[in-house]
Amino acid sequence: MNNEEMLKEISRLSRMKNNWYSMATISEQYIVLQGGDRTGQHIQNIAANSGLHPNTLNRMMSVRNFLDSVKDQIQNCKKVVDLNDLSYPNLELVKRLYQTNQKLGIKLLNEVVEGKITFRELRKKYNEIIAENMDNASSKQTAKIKGRNFKALALAAIKSASYRLFEGQIMTIDSPPRLLSIDAAAYELSPTGSECAYAGFEFIAYHGQTNWNTILDTLLHRSVFLCNFFKRFWIVFSENTGRECISGFSNILQMLDCPSIGVAVLLESGQLEVVHSPTGDSIQNWSQKLETFLERRSDLLNTKP
Repeated sequence: MNNEEMLKEISRLSRMKNNWYSMATISEQYIVLQGGDRTGQHIQNIAANSGLHPNTLNRMMSVRNFLDSVKDQIQNCKKVVDLNDLSYPNLELVKRLYQTNQKLGIKLLNEVVEGKITFRELRKKYNEIIAENMDNASSKQTAKIKGRNFKALALAAIKSASYRLFEGQIMTIDSPPRLLSIDAAAYELSPTGSECAYAGFEFIAYHGQTNWNTILDTLLHRSVFLCNFFKRFWIVFSENTGRECISGFSNILQMLDCPSIGVAVLLESGQLEVVHSPTGDSIQNWSQKLETFLERRSDLLNTKP
């Protein structure tokens, strides 16, 4: 199939149910045909024709690749007539568990195939494993934090600490929604496979090269504005920002009554220390408005006055 035929097939599949594997397969084929870039206009083309968020599509393709790599270890593979019949959300959890414990991952994969385990039971098992290992990844990050690698270390730290940050809820840490200039976002995982941006993250590495009050003013304006697009919004500082500056920022947020904003510090050990936890949801909620705009963006921008 050529590009146009593939996009038509993606559009056709989007109108059908229980077809995640087929959708992921043809999406992967389309991406490969374009050179393998999953982040640019090509994934946006698939999203426009499928009605799925680019992050969802990338997750589906990753789960498909995982399934293809381990399906020969499914004990009753012959019973699986159509891989679309297997639950994509369940398999995504199995994939995550497999990355932590391969033997357990294969065991649970077979239970999913046999229909012996529910999404809720899988999620409970996942939470237990993450609770046991949540600090392992960050404890290995012993390099001293510098500006050029701070964001990469901060991203690794929030992924490792997500169980604590979101009180046991399963989140996917990924790129932020389009049009929002932040460093990362956390997306809720649901049994239906749909996702919604739940939290945003801003990483701040301050080395004293700029007046702190100037940074503080800009950061306050950004935080108070951007938190309205998420239920939770986190500011993650480098440790060398200084405790006095970080505490002062936290105190101002509390004075401004910003219950959805949390503050954390990335320690030089690579671990994440929570300074101030959010106490509630954002007073405003613009996330749905943003999603609606992104869905209709092309039509709106092409409208002539």
